[in-house]
Parts: sequence; C-alpha cells; structure tokens
Amino acid sequence: MLNYIDLKYKPLKTDLICEFYLELNNITVEKAASHVALESSIGTWTDIGTMNKRIAKTLKPSVFYINKKENIIKIAYNENLFEKGNMPEILSSIAGNIFGMSVVKNLRLLDISFPESIVKSFKGPRFGINGIRKITGIKNRPLIGTIVKPKLGLNEKEHAKVAYDAWTGGLDIVKDDENLTSMKFNNFNKRVIETLKMRNKAEKETGQTKIYMPNVTAETNEMLKRARFVKANGGRYVMIDIITSGWSALQTLRNADLGLVIHAHRAGHAAFTRDEKHGITMLVIAKIARLIGVDQLQALFNTEGFESFLFLLQLDIDMRRQQVGEHRRIANVVRRHQYLGRQAAAEVDELLELLQTRAHQRLDLEAVRFLLCYRLDLRLEVRLLADDLLNDESGEPLHQNARTALR
Repeated sequence: MLNYIDLKYKPLKTDLICEFYLELNNITVEKAASHVALESSIGTWTDIGTMNKRIAKTLKPSVFYINKKENIIKIAYNENLFEKGNMPEILSSIAGNIFGMSVVKNLRLLDISFPESIVKSFKGPRFGINGIRKITGIKNRPLIGTIVKPKLGLNEKEHAKVAYDAWTGGLDIVKDDENLTSMKFNNFNKRVIETLKMRNKAEKETGQTKIYMPNVTAETNEMLKRARFVKANGGRYVMIDIITSGWSALQTLRNADLGLVIHAHRAGHAAFTRDEKHGITMLVIAKIARLIGVDQLQALFNTEGFESFLFLLQLDIDMRRQQVGEHRRIANVVRRHQYLGRQAAAEVDELLELLQTRAHQRLDLEAVRFLLCYRLDLRLEVRLLADDLLNDESGEPLHQNARTALR
C-alpha cells in the first residue's frame, strides 16, 4: 500500500483539505488515516495492479496532521481529484465509501476547506445578507420571521390569513414549513397566489417590505416550474429542502438564476449531524450549501437551548424597559422568567445570588448578557444569533397578531 502519511507536507493553496474525527477499531491512528485517505481518492480496500508512479505522484493525497489525543486528522487532496462544479462527485470521494469502512468504528467529517478553483466553479449566493437587506430595506436590525403552523392542514386562504396576521403584527418574514408542498387540501399555485395577495395588502397597510418563502421542493423539473410561478406572480423568495432534494437539485435551482432569494431548509440533516462521532457536521453542510448558492440557511438548536435563548432574549427586552443599573429590578425581571426553561430556571438561582453579592455595583446590560450566555452554556451559533437580535435598539414591541402567529 502507498504511504499516505506525510506530516512534513505543507498544504498548497490549490489543495482541498478535510478534517476528520476517527474512532479506531483495534488499529493505529496512522493506519486508519491511511485507509481514509486512500479510499477517498485513488485507492481501494486492497492493492491494485493498475496503480502506477504517475498516478501516485500527481494525485495521492497527504495526511499532514494527526492529533493522537483527539483522534483528529487532516488530509490534503490535489484539486484534480475532483470535477469542478460537481458536488455529488466531490462528496462521493470525501464523504462516500469511507463511512462504511470496517477499519474504523466511527468517522466524522468535521470541516472542509475548498480551493479557489472549486469555489469559482459554483455560483454561490446571488444576494447574501447585503442583497437581502437591500430587498427588505432593513439595515440596522435583524429580520424577524415565523413559520405557518400547523405544518399541514390549513387550506390556501387560511394559510394566507396566518401570514397576513404575522406581517401586520410586525414580522418581516413568513415561510412554508418543510413538508408543505402541493397538497390535496392546499395547492401550491393557489397558496402562492393567495399568500402573495395578502403580502401585498400587508405591505400597503404597513408601508414595509414583507417576505413570503414558498416551499418549491419537488422533482427538479417541477421544482423549477414552481419557482418560475413564484417569480411570475411577484414573489421574491423561494425555499428548498436541501438535504431531501439533494445537492444537484439545489444547484439546478441556483443555476436557473431566476433572481429569487434562496432559503435553505435543512430537514433530514440530523441523519448526518446528530451523532457526534459519526457522519458529517452541520458546518460542512452549511459550507456546501453556501458554495452552491443558498442565500440563507435555516438553523435551529435543541429545545432546552431554545428555551434558554428565549429566556435570554425576553430578559434583555424587559431589562431595557427597566433601569438596567438597578440590581433589584434586574433580579425581579429574572425571577419572572424562570418558567421559560428548566435549564434556565436552575441557572437563574446562581445569577440571583451573584446579583445580591454585587448589590453595591452597577451591572451593565453587556455584563449580564455575557453571564447568561456563560451560565446557560449557549452554543456559539446561539450566542451569535442572540448578539444579532439583542443589538436591535428599536425596542418596538410585537403586535398581538404576531405573538399569536409565533405560538
């Protein structure tokens, strides 16, 4: 077998680099790393007589980093191992047969770094955050949206009415859920017409730009037909379930260049991302989605994390309405929101104790926010979302219609 380990190798700018976690199966990390490298490139499970020096010299990847303590490796792949603009082919190599190898108990693709040549072979987002802010006219605050519930069951007019209530209640965005496409009780074309009609009404009444994200997920030809229907009827956005539709479908939609913002729903991602020892991270999925061309990716977190986030957000809003420097008022606000989450409730007690011990000090909002993020152990993506939301200085309360739609 060729030697794929080269810890002295310095990756080139043209290399595609993957980071993997390995759980070993009675072999050394070096041997396991070699198997990952060969199976994801020019080798296979056994020696082959057709391998030659030219292939090995020009295309053999290099395992250039091994962390034996954490069982993490990094592999640099020659860019010519991959077809430009073909994500299925790329993933068939670096995220294909390797997951079924018996030489490792578990294998997880943690991260990918794409070279410029591959990046340029995909369109990438047409709008991105700056383009979306230009469309909406919202520059200095987060975009706030909701999803029509129940997921399935409402007819076209009922769906449009929920969207209207959310928009006139102060929200910017309303979207279909992941499994609402074109149903017997809710036809896609009729739903789009009715909901866009109510969007126009809400825009006229509020003087604000409102967004509707219809789910165009379907077989690729039908998907494009539906996206064009949205465009023809004055829609600005479409949503697609990127995992269940597949990367080729997403690329087909982006390459059609319809001038629509693409919102990505990640339904099905947990089949890859949930196991912390095996599969593919959400980071990798997000990078691929952006590379192909989604403008925004729906990101959620676990229930307790979400409860904690709601606690943090509501606490911050209420603290703005109080005199933030007065610790007793802060404590009262905190107590009122203990019900928002089991995890939050337990950690609030510690915060209250701290507030009491520092009664002589003025606590600013940033200090309390940081403490909550730390105490509640909010994940990085939640903290970033919290920072974005909490930086909104408008202090505008949500209308009752919006609160109803959010339930």
